[in-house]
Amino acid sequence: MTKNALPFKNRVKQLKYTFKLLLAQKIEATHNRFTSWRHKNDLFFSIITWILVATAAYTLLNWIWGDRGIFSGWSLEENTSTPLERIKVSLTILGGTGGIGYLVIKFRERSALEREEANEKLVRAVQQLGDASPQVRIAGVYSLADVADTYEGLYHQRVVDILCGYLRTDRLLKDANGETRYAANEDGTPDYDRPLSADGATESTVLSVLECHLKTHSRTSIGKKLSPGPWSSCHLDLHGAYITEQVNFNDTQISELNAQNAKFLHDVFLSGSTFTGETNFLHSKFSQHATFTGSKFIHHAHFSGATFTQLTNFNKAMFCHDAYFIDTTFDGGTLFTYTLFEGWTDFQRARFIKGCTFFNADHMQKPIFRDSLFNIKLRSTKYFTFPESADLNTDGLPKGASWGKFDNQGNPMP
Repeated sequence: MTKNALPFKNRVKQLKYTFKLLLAQKIEATHNRFTSWRHKNDLFFSIITWILVATAAYTLLNWIWGDRGIFSGWSLEENTSTPLERIKVSLTILGGTGGIGYLVIKFRERSALEREEANEKLVRAVQQLGDASPQVRIAGVYSLADVADTYEGLYHQRVVDILCGYLRTDRLLKDANGETRYAANEDGTPDYDRPLSADGATESTVLSVLECHLKTHSRTSIGKKLSPGPWSSCHLDLHGAYITEQVNFNDTQISELNAQNAKFLHDVFLSGSTFTGETNFLHSKFSQHATFTGSKFIHHAHFSGATFTQLTNFNKAMFCHDAYFIDTTFDGGTLFTYTLFEGWTDFQRARFIKGCTFFNADHMQKPIFRDSLFNIKLRSTKYFTFPESADLNTDGLPKGASWGKFDNQGNPMP
């Protein structure tokens, strides 16, 4: 492969991605215009739809039961029909059309009443979530879940947005001066990586409710076919959130996830999970273990600028699209054993401080390790294994990578 082959190939991929993005935006804009028109003419659209459905059903049934072809229900016997019979048929059709319109209007009225009822329950649940008592806040979480489960549809995303918005609020413990309190180190100094939570019970409940509604479940007794959870099509926006409780989203299906700049102070378990949309962990921080064993990333996966403080496990994970780990810090052990990378994989300027393994990892395209650093203290050990598809340099590292020194905070040293 020539020197400029990879950059050229990368430019081609970027052009293709830009074209797909512009096409998707155009389609979305057209869909939004149609949705706006339909919303303005919703009642008329509903009546016409039901008339067409009723007409098709009437035609089909007369075709099945009659003996004069598919339009047997729309014709009269020439020998027996009279003007009076024609008038009766016409009035019957008009009456049926009016009946359909009446039923649609009543259905719409009933739907409006249900929406009003749902919105009232939603407001009360949100008020509970903002209460000073943790018990009332927990009750508010379950009330919100009940609204989504009862009324479904757009209430799924609304409730998810409210719960994620709650996780993004500042819920850390404050002192008398309003300053955030932190756990203490052994020497008594504050550990600024461990702020204390003032609302762990409610946060834990929110995470549990999300996990329950995102978890896949078996459709058969032998568990072969899995169905997504009722909230799996929703977008989760956790950008900038401080998550102090353990996150256990194993075997869930998640649509688009935005956890940019999020901080996870406890263990994060996402084993066996499927991410069907864009996955964004840009500049996020994992203070404890992060486990993605067997997870599947259908779309782009962004981990650039993220910090993994302890063991990070991507064993048997599948990246179906591009995976970005640019400027990512792997401060603990890093496992990519039997991991499949079907798209572009970029580890530029990544830092591997306590070893990594790519044993039997499968890269459909050559991974990029340009300017990435590996801890020189582990040079003579077997803590580093690299993909078979990676070209190694004279130092035994992927081409473009080098050995480096790190301080106690994981920062590169000269």
